Amino acid sequence: MHEKFLPIRPLPPGELLSVLRDHAVLSRYSLALYNDAEILLARHGQTERFCGSAAESPFCTEPCQSVCRPKINWRGTRIRPRVYRCPGGLLYFVIPFKHEPAVDYILLGGGFREKFIDIGRLERLARERGVNGIDLLESWEELPSTSLEEMHRTAEEANLLLESLGNGQFHALSLERILTLFNGVAGIGPELDRVTSTEGVLALLSESLTILFSLSRIAVALPLPDGGVSIRDLLDHQAPTLHHDGKTGSILLRGAERRHFLLSGERAAQLLPGYEVKRLVCFPLNAGGRFSGCLLLADPRLSSSELVLVELLVSRAAIRLRLLLDDQEHGRDLFLTNRFMDRLGALTLARSRNELLGSVLNAATELLRARKGSLMLVDNAGQTLRIAASKGINRELAVNLRIPVGHGIAGGVAQRGEMLLVRDIEHDPRIAAANRPRFQSKSFISLPFKIGKRIIGVLNLSDWETTTPFTVTEEKLLGALLDHSGALIERAESIKRTKHLEALTITDPLTGLYNRRFLKERFEAEISRAIRKKESLAVMLIDLDHFKNYNDLCGHLAGDAVLRQTARILQRSAREMDLVIRFGGEEFCVLLPGASLSEALHVGERMRRAIETEPFPRQGSQPLGTLTASFGIAAYPENGLSAQSILGAADVALYQAKDQGRNCIVLSEPMVPREKISYL
Repeated sequence: MHEKFLPIRPLPPGELLSVLRDHAVLSRYSLALYNDAEILLARHGQTERFCGSAAESPFCTEPCQSVCRPKINWRGTRIRPRVYRCPGGLLYFVIPFKHEPAVDYILLGGGFREKFIDIGRLERLARERGVNGIDLLESWEELPSTSLEEMHRTAEEANLLLESLGNGQFHALSLERILTLFNGVAGIGPELDRVTSTEGVLALLSESLTILFSLSRIAVALPLPDGGVSIRDLLDHQAPTLHHDGKTGSILLRGAERRHFLLSGERAAQLLPGYEVKRLVCFPLNAGGRFSGCLLLADPRLSSSELVLVELLVSRAAIRLRLLLDDQEHGRDLFLTNRFMDRLGALTLARSRNELLGSVLNAATELLRARKGSLMLVDNAGQTLRIAASKGINRELAVNLRIPVGHGIAGGVAQRGEMLLVRDIEHDPRIAAANRPRFQSKSFISLPFKIGKRIIGVLNLSDWETTTPFTVTEEKLLGALLDHSGALIERAESIKRTKHLEALTITDPLTGLYNRRFLKERFEAEISRAIRKKESLAVMLIDLDHFKNYNDLCGHLAGDAVLRQTARILQRSAREMDLVIRFGGEEFCVLLPGASLSEALHVGERMRRAIETEPFPRQGSQPLGTLTASFGIAAYPENGLSAQSILGAADVALYQAKDQGRNCIVLSEPMVPREKISYL
């Protein structure tokens, strides 16, 4: 009894072409198969041209079928291998063969120029095509070269090869090829395990698919936090990244549990607009039940065996990708937490409200690694926003820009008090505006800056260093940063109000000088300091002469102006470390740390002359013909060991100056000679 064997099925054209391309005789050439249905099948699924680089050069203007069709009589007698020159000037050969009884094939191979360069022909071609002759020559020289004789020899060798290969031998070669591919896929696994970044995984995966399976259009779709997907070309790094909303992204998510699935027609064009894609073979990057993205192959020519191997390779990459993403998420959370705490610490070091506002913007841009940002504040009337701090924005623009609350993006955020996260300004229905040239990305984030429930401004960030859109994660981090910053500003404002109130209690409202209350506290501290450092301390009491007469003649407003003017003269004439105080009425006091009586006399004389020569209004009505002042000076330790005793001595000296005719200085008589003083 004879066993029945199933007949060996012919190899699909794509697999047959791959087998021929792997053979040493033909590996140098661009190959295509042409059958009696007049269908051209070439590398990467091309259906009109097959000679690689030349297909995209100015040399090729006609589809290869139109060149081959008149050269071959399908129904005629058996034809031998022939060598032709295409209209572009490239050499190619045509070899008929049978792979199965019912279908004849013709193998086309070529894409080589002749070694001899016909300059005249290239010049004519340049004129006909309207291209630069030098550029055309350079492109021609880059093509692989051969001779007509070598091309004929190759055609004969290829013909002998095809005649020697039967149907079963083609299958053996195909099996050998699949085993080679399998070994290649298996060898890539350990390489993937050594990759330490998601970009590295995608790069190795795309490179492997290109080398092993001759794929030319590979993209990856990665999920976004809002449910959408971003799609980018893994081979053409100049191609723009595409962003789709959740509705379009759901097309890929529906097939996430499958090993691979097919998208064609409108659905393929919807995912890759602008690309001429007839079908997409999608391989989900799925590991451990977690969807990390989807690998997209545009119009691939893969046999069923090759599809299985691609599935195996993608699955291996998905596992590594998932592990790296998990590590990245954990590391990123830890990194952002540490960075967040560092930035909060920097905020607490700000010494003023303006410095704190600048620190808030710096912390936000550094935390999110944003290249541009601004912190805008609402004015006191609550009507207008102005920029208080900025980064990456023209200084003049930042200083002069004013935005009404309720207008524009920032004005709207200030009015509503709600965060605005925009992934693509041109496609977000809330904005739908063209992106401005100064911004590198179309994504931005604007958050209201609040103190409690009161909106005090808006924080705007754009141009993330990664050029990818901002996400909800960044929004939450910024929200926490602004909450903490708002509390710090509220505390700073409270401290400022407290200091202002404190300043009011120790400041004279008319002259802006320290008042008598401050003198009482500071005098005792200066005496303690003088005792500790064994230094002198002088005090000067000053009284404007005949000031009541000036007030009566000129009025109290003019008198107040004189007091303010005198205060400025005393401050201008005092030493840098001296303290000028309004003692009361028309009387002033000056504390001179470290000054002896003689040193204080020098300072006092400078003050007296400055007052005497100052052109006060209507001073000619004064008894002395001008406004003047009398001075009494006392010092520690010669005139006392306490603030009260020293001030008393200065007061006595002041009255002595009045008795001596005014507009003079009197030094208090020492109670104890300085040489007999013993410091504690």
